[in-house]
Amino acid sequence: NNGYLLDVNGKSCNDIDECSDGTHVCTIHTCMNTDGSYTCECNTGYSLGTDEITCSDVDECSNGTHDCSQTCTNTITSYTCGCNTGYLMETDGITCSDIDECSDGTDGCSQICTNTNGSFI
Repeated sequence: NNGYLLDVNGKSCNDIDECSDGTHVCTIHTCMNTDGSYTCECNTGYSLGTDEITCSDVDECSNGTHDCSQTCTNTITSYTCGCNTGYLMETDGITCSDIDECSDGTDGCSQICTNTNGSFI
């Protein structure tokens, strides 16, 4: 059968490890030997194509699997979160909080300042 070689005893068959002998067609990611064959697996952040050979980057921003509170930028194998104008990124790297321009004195108002979400009036 395919994926096996006849043993020197002429009676039993041994699995061919296509991953070790280089006969697999997996792209740059991982080859996993199976009994009589092999499968291609992708590294974290990639998904296996319908051809079951190639791997492509998962766009967490487009598919909604990110946890950003405001903006998301896809990167190879991951994503980064960002904040809209008037917000500041928290130390967790995903949460944005409103900047209180009135309290921190960056409002430029000469009289009364009222903080609003992402801005001030």
